[in-house]
Amino acid sequence: MEERFDGKSVPWLKDFLTKRGIQVIDQGRSKRKAELVALAVKAREMKLQRIDEDDEATSDRRRDN
Repeated sequence: MEERFDGKSVPWLKDFLTKRGIQVIDQGRSKRKAELVALAVKAREMKLQRIDEDDEATSDRRRDN
């Protein structure tokens, strides 16, 4: 499955991970491509769903009420 992510660009990997709530910056430095690929593989294995910004805003409003 790793092959699927090896061919992707770093911006694509960062977008894929951040949409699933995974941090791509560690102590002020961006992760290397190999780290991003490993995280993407783990996210896929865990079947992490995409976090939609609209869903987050809606759930925040529900908590506030």
